[in-house]
Amino acid sequence: MIESKFIEISKKYGGQYDLSNFKVNETLSSKLPISIHNLKLSHKEVSINVCYEFGNSNVAEIKFEIDVQIEVPYFELETRDHFSRLFSLKKNPWKIKSSNNQLSSNIIRYLNTVSLTKMANEESFEPLMKGIYKNGKYNFNTKFYLGFNNKENSISPIIEFHKTLIDHIKEKYCS
Repeated sequence: MIESKFIEISKKYGGQYDLSNFKVNETLSSKLPISIHNLKLSHKEVSINVCYEFGNSNVAEIKFEIDVQIEVPYFELETRDHFSRLFSLKKNPWKIKSSNNQLSSNIIRYLNTVSLTKMANEESFEPLMKGIYKNGKYNFNTKFYLGFNNKENSISPIIEFHKTLIDHIKEKYCS
């Protein structure tokens, strides 16, 4: 199911999809099957790398690097744990660290627009996102554990989120 979803999405975005299946030795002579789904695509001349690994760490990682002319503020987003969300009056599942409130607001809006906030509220979708500026480049990285239902439904929204963020950075920090 996840493989067919990646194939469908790679066609939709014109990306290059690669699947690696292998087994590694585990304790007591058993073998652990591992599948790594890599999707590389480009948006406005920026390469986006999507990797979903199943079998060992069960983690997804999405990243891009963009050349910028103006320093982009540091950004970090985490998900509030479910326990604290039960007692919080905020419906927003996100915790943000950034020196730029406008960037934070925009990222929250983008998460809402592509339904990742809804996914975080309904599933155990708990991404960690970091944007770091260094030497004229802005590196953005998203990681999340794949131990939630309907994980294949996270691929397209997470790509759309990164594409929207690239649009924002190109508009604000590359002109």
